[in-house]
Amino acid sequence: AEAARLGRPVWWFALDPAARRRAPKSAPIAGFATVRDGVLVLERGARRIRVLPVAEIALADGGSARHNVANALAATAAAFV
Repeated sequence: AEAARLGRPVWWFALDPAARRRAPKSAPIAGFATVRDGVLVLERGARRIRVLPVAEIALADGGSARHNVANALAATAAAFV
């Protein structure tokens, strides 16, 4: 609701790509950052940009430190905006 009020694009991020379908419909989604096949991916419409394998994120401990993978997704989305 806040994003719609401010008129700003909303970027979502989630470890699970299926979470995109569960995003609130109150504001259009400008983009989505997620993990697909072990790679951080930015999605904007039908376009997918493969960013970085999770295995190359030092603090992610090969993907087992999921909170750090989520932090990397948030930072990736923020940098893309």
